[in-house]
Amino acid sequence: MPPAVRFQLIENDLVNAARLFALASLRRRKTLVGLAVFFVVILFVMSMIAGIVFPFDGERLMQSWSSVLAASVFPFLIVFGFSLVVNPLMARRVYRQQRSLQGGIALSWTDEELQFDTEYGQFAMPWSHFARWAEDKHTFLLFESDRLYRIIPKRVLDADTERSLRARLASISTR
Repeated sequence: MPPAVRFQLIENDLVNAARLFALASLRRRKTLVGLAVFFVVILFVMSMIAGIVFPFDGERLMQSWSSVLAASVFPFLIVFGFSLVVNPLMARRVYRQQRSLQGGIALSWTDEELQFDTEYGQFAMPWSHFARWAEDKHTFLLFESDRLYRIIPKRVLDADTERSLRARLASISTR
């Protein structure tokens, strides 16, 4: 008999999933490269504003490098802080708005596929259709694309079922 779990998502499952999504996204190479390029652009713009780059002024650079660096990091801190506050609020709001998230879900899996059974119907998705997966202490996320993921809360899994799922997920890339 294939491993199976039956559960209903709660608001905190979406909050945990949103947090894991953000962290998993930040760990990806293309995200890190994009942030690094964006930081260099901001650093360059801040240097221009401070009058260091055009024309280049080494003395002024020595006097104001810490201010320019702080001003370049500041936008990232604002976005990070904003996401810490707004993401959980948005996840809770989405849960309350989207009724399809509030119904019961039955999951089972075989070596070939993950099977879903909800009040809206049944379907099976081959493991090969998942692009990657991520986990933290609360949640498994199975990504179908960069932005679309399936949530499996760990609170509904016993130790053996969690091991079985993790073993199955090991064949999926975590890129």
